[in-house]
Amino acid sequence: MSATQKLIDGTIPAEYYDVPLRALNHQTRQEICLYLDPNLITGNNWKMMAQMIGMRAIEIETIELRTNMTECVLREAFQRNYTVGQFIELMRKSPMERLDLIEGCANLIANDVRNYRPLQVAEVSSEAAAILTLGELASGEKEYFDAFVSYHPEDNAFIRELINKVEIEFGMKLCIRERDLCMGVSENLATAELMEKRCKRVILVLSQNYMESEELQAILKWQIQFAQALAPAADRMHKIVPLVIDSGITVPKILLPYNVSDYTKAYTREWFWSRLEGSLSAPTNSSGGYEGPAGKLGKADSLRDDNVSAVSSCSSSRSSSSVHLPTQESIYRESRRDESRVSAATGSNQDTLERSSSGCSSLSGPSSVFYVPLPNNSKRKVKYKWDKTSASYTT
Repeated sequence: MSATQKLIDGTIPAEYYDVPLRALNHQTRQEICLYLDPNLITGNNWKMMAQMIGMRAIEIETIELRTNMTECVLREAFQRNYTVGQFIELMRKSPMERLDLIEGCANLIANDVRNYRPLQVAEVSSEAAAILTLGELASGEKEYFDAFVSYHPEDNAFIRELINKVEIEFGMKLCIRERDLCMGVSENLATAELMEKRCKRVILVLSQNYMESEELQAILKWQIQFAQALAPAADRMHKIVPLVIDSGITVPKILLPYNVSDYTKAYTREWFWSRLEGSLSAPTNSSGGYEGPAGKLGKADSLRDDNVSAVSSCSSSRSSSSVHLPTQESIYRESRRDESRVSAATGSNQDTLERSSSGCSSLSGPSSVFYVPLPNNSKRKVKYKWDKTSASYTT
């Protein structure tokens, strides 16, 4: 009896459990998508498969916004090391019970299993394979980064500005190919290793030079797809940070789902670097992932933790007379009256906001609105009123 007939009759050959699900080629996956993409009354479509492989509700909601839902779930199954045998078993199991899919795709799946050849990797000393950057060559320990930077070599002026801002001002660590990689290492293998295990984010510096290079265009597409495959579904939109540094370029279609930060627009230039800092310091959902350079929290992560505790302190003291806000330059204040002025009185961990004496006489009891930054880069609106008796803001 052929393998195809065995599948149709309900028997899963033993060799199917030795072949990873990623061995299914594009045509086979597209055929599977035709069965699982449509919304069915019974509900046994891609969404049920996502639940059965253990995906969280927020991950499923994120996938629902895309057009290739089943493909996204299959990629997630790749990351969870599913085999072809386990996938077919899943399709047979209740409540999925998609025997029509197994029968319709049996020939394609059997061909993919028959043609599968495990990748043969030459044995390399683990110590030698681990040394990718000059930093770890000097220290003997693995080097970790906040972001891997993909760029064109002729955009060196912007890269230097990027380094000054991110590394010197923000206290983060970038992986710059021409500066950090050891000479003689395979650039493609090193890039894959760094993106997968050593870097939290991938910064794409899109310039005229970058877009005109066919070689970099191919690398760009590969890096985006590789970064998407590495991150869980709910975290994929945060893994890649695209930056446009030249005007008049067309953003590749593969980047259309992403919020691209444009350095060329004058009216957004003042927020460009603060947005980048927030994007790089945002927490990730990757399990067992990277925690910052040398496994420690970077500067932005520490500030974010201080922010959380400060906001919590602010919330717990809403019933008291004086209000405390975090000590950060990024706190934004919008007053209902332009002439009101606020001076900061230094505290141990927080600043008490007080109105200057010159403004108190003309402003008897105005209300003010403060925006408290939250860890997810959003801001919470809190309204306070000036109390003359206590000389402080009250809620």
